[in-house]
Amino acid sequence: YADFCTGEIFQLLPAAAGGTQTLLLDTPMSISSFGEDEAGEIFVVDLAGGSVSRIASTDPPPASSGGGGGGGCFIATAAYGSPLAAQVQVLRRFRDQRLLTNSLGRSLVAAYYRLSPPLARVIASNETLRAVARGALSPLIWWSRLALARPTLALTLGGGGLAAGLLLPPLLLRPRRARARDLARRTEH
Repeated sequence: YADFCTGEIFQLLPAAAGGTQTLLLDTPMSISSFGEDEAGEIFVVDLAGGSVSRIASTDPPPASSGGGGGGGCFIATAAYGSPLAAQVQVLRRFRDQRLLTNSLGRSLVAAYYRLSPPLARVIASNETLRAVARGALSPLIWWSRLALARPTLALTLGGGGLAAGLLLPPLLLRPRRARARDLARRTEH
């Protein structure tokens, strides 16, 4: 259930389980309704924004599920404060449409699911780390949007960026080494 005024989404366990209420999400939405599709995924309707959003679990999917269609964007969710944040949704779409379609991508996703939850917990608990994570994720989100819209251009830019990242440091360090050699020669004579 949700609070229309605050946008908070809660879970209420039955009295047999202790009748506990848990805050699941704090959203900026004016939630007017929920829905469920045939796959069991839950959707929320934002009356003010006129949008329908899928609510995704923040638990990693079972290993056999391949990871698609759910949560798992631990670090982005921690950085942006909600699995419904637009930036988190971009990363989910990239994961589902690009990474999970090949074995290398699935391996990367599986490694991320193993390594990121503890880091995400630390990030979520510190506003400075959340800001740093948002800054670090910004280029990845930009590139993911590009990869979803124009995959060839994204691969070209990504490959060029990788090449520049590998080639520039040696090229930038070479003049320093040459100057150091020249200085050493001058001091010897």
